[in-house]
Amino acid sequence: ERLPEESKRLLQMASVLGRTAALRILGAMWGHPEQLTPHLRELGRLEFLYKVGVDDEAVCAFKHALTQAVAYESLLAGQRADLHAAAGRAIEQLHAGRLEDVYDSLAYHFGRTRQSGKAVDDLSRSADKAVSRHAHMEAVGALESALLRVPELAPELHDRLTLGLVLRLANSQLSIGRFRE
Repeated sequence: ERLPEESKRLLQMASVLGRTAALRILGAMWGHPEQLTPHLRELGRLEFLYKVGVDDEAVCAFKHALTQAVAYESLLAGQRADLHAAAGRAIEQLHAGRLEDVYDSLAYHFGRTRQSGKAVDDLSRSADKAVSRHAHMEAVGALESALLRVPELAPELHDRLTLGLVLRLANSQLSIGRFRE
C-alpha cells in the first residue's frame, strides 16, 4: 500500500499474469512499454519483482509467491476482471495469426472477465485443444467452466450452446472413465 501509485499498479497488473509475467504482455497491458523500466527497477530494488531474460523472452518474476497473491488480492473484483480482459486482449494482439498456441491463456483470462461470450468461446477452444492432446481432464474443466457461463449469454443461445458443450463434455468424461457423470 505504501508503494507509489504507478509501481503499485504495475505490481497488481503483473499479479494478474501469474508468478511470472511476460514483459511483452505486461508492456502491451501498460500501454507505454518504454515507461516500464523505471518502475521495474524500483520494484526490483524493493525485492518485489525481477526482470529475468532478454528481449522478447524477458519475464518479470515475483520474488515470493506470497507477494503475487497479496498484490492480486488487493484488487477489487471489477479491477481484477478489467485487468484479466486487458491481459486477454494483449495476448490476442501479440499472438495474432497463431491464437491456437495461446487458447489456454485466453480461456484463463477471459474466463475471469465479464465478457461471457468471449469466455465461452475461448474455454471451448481450450477444451478442443486439450482433447487433441488427449488431456480429457483439462477438457472437462474447461467445458464445465464454459457451461457455467452460458446462462449469462442471450437466452436464444442457451439451448444450442448448452447442448454442444454437454455432448463434448460427455465425450471427454467417457474417455476418462466417468461413466456415471
